Amino acid sequence: MTNWNVSLLAPEIVLSVCALLIMLLDPPLRRKRLAGFSESVALVGFLGALFLGLMRIGLPVDSSFGGFLIADALSTYLHILFAVIGLSVLIMSIPWLRRDGVRQTEFLVLLIFAVIGMMIMSCSAEMVTMFIGLELLSLPLYVLAGYLRNRERTIEASLKYFLLGAFASALLLMGIALQWGTYGTLHLSSVAPGSGAAPLSLPLAAAGFWLVVVGLGFKVSAVPFHFWTADVYEGSPTPVTALMSTGTKAAAMAVLLRLMSAGFAPAAIEWMPVLWWLAVLTMSVGNLMALVQANIKRMLAFSGIAHAGYLLLAICAGGTAGNAALLFYLAGYTVMNLGAFAIVGLLEGKGERFQSIYDYSGLAKRNPWLAAMMTIFLLSLAGIPATVGFMGKFFIFTETLKAGHIGLVVIALLNSLVSVYYYLRVIYLMYMKDEWGEKPVCRVPASVGILLAFTTLVTLWLGVAPNRLLDALMAAARIF
Repeated sequence: MTNWNVSLLAPEIVLSVCALLIMLLDPPLRRKRLAGFSESVALVGFLGALFLGLMRIGLPVDSSFGGFLIADALSTYLHILFAVIGLSVLIMSIPWLRRDGVRQTEFLVLLIFAVIGMMIMSCSAEMVTMFIGLELLSLPLYVLAGYLRNRERTIEASLKYFLLGAFASALLLMGIALQWGTYGTLHLSSVAPGSGAAPLSLPLAAAGFWLVVVGLGFKVSAVPFHFWTADVYEGSPTPVTALMSTGTKAAAMAVLLRLMSAGFAPAAIEWMPVLWWLAVLTMSVGNLMALVQANIKRMLAFSGIAHAGYLLLAICAGGTAGNAALLFYLAGYTVMNLGAFAIVGLLEGKGERFQSIYDYSGLAKRNPWLAAMMTIFLLSLAGIPATVGFMGKFFIFTETLKAGHIGLVVIALLNSLVSVYYYLRVIYLMYMKDEWGEKPVCRVPASVGILLAFTTLVTLWLGVAPNRLLDALMAAARIF
């Protein structure tokens, strides 16, 4: 008898109800001049989803809807992470929406549905369900990327993201179809090339596997599927960029982890060399391109590409400890990236005019607290000790070494050294250069101030005391 336990979807249901309430009640309430309704409902939704995710910690593994959805330690961890991302992006978005006079209702609804898509991806035990979650994530992001319809750069970003994203989704769907044709099932535990269960030719299964990898490679911005990233990050509203750089990457990496560690594990000898070179190219191209960027969002975009390469190292390492290192790095990258983009959003001013790294000249004199927190986030992204970025790289590099990929770790270390230059360049401008030209008057709303304080403290706390989180993530990684 099929288990229809809808409680496994409790966070998604809460967020869906909140999105429907915003769509139905916000227009009449706006006419009555009742401000703040949409933001309040969205805030309650994300807090409720976070609470429900925390309540699932320690519960036994459960499945529902014929085994299509699974609630395990990994999905619980990712639900909590996505709820934190959604809440953080909401806090970043509200001042921006009010500052630029942008309509809130549609933006908040699209944000909620994008987070729901991430959550469905994280608990999918079957490839079509995963694809549904991916599309529920992607379609709102296509619209959010072009939300400022009166700006050519934003429309260009949305169009590029949509066209390339649709192409990647088509390849992913073709790969899923080939897997179905080969094995007659799409459950992740049984769709492994070379597993001996294939009634058709093995090349058909291999083709399906690589098409799925290409589709997911687009979402994580792995080279050579990264061409959209810098233009879309630059043209999209900054809160949307923060969502894409954290939530999308985490959701796609989680699916890739399930595919490699469960569904495709027997074929590791076949895909490992390709993934090895994919990691090398992603790290190297990301860091080298970031060196020459003068726009802060483009620099962080190529930085994100490089960090995707570090995450691919953990997949190459494999094993329980390697998977736990990947999950730890996802948490660290999320926290420091959210903090960095929150500061970028504050400093860019109305109309997003101040996005050059040279606009950060003299920031330490204008606002020493913002400069100090931005310094911490940049140092963490560079992997400097006493930050979560250092500990995340340390764990990944250690497990990759144990797996025997010495050359891969050497290349990663060299790439980390290269990245220090472009992060320190921004810090140098903030502290060592005087202001020049027009500068924005930066006011920090209380909610964004709390977000920045939280991300700063977590960045430092996980950099000096990571063991508690890492031990908890070991449980999530053992499911593989």
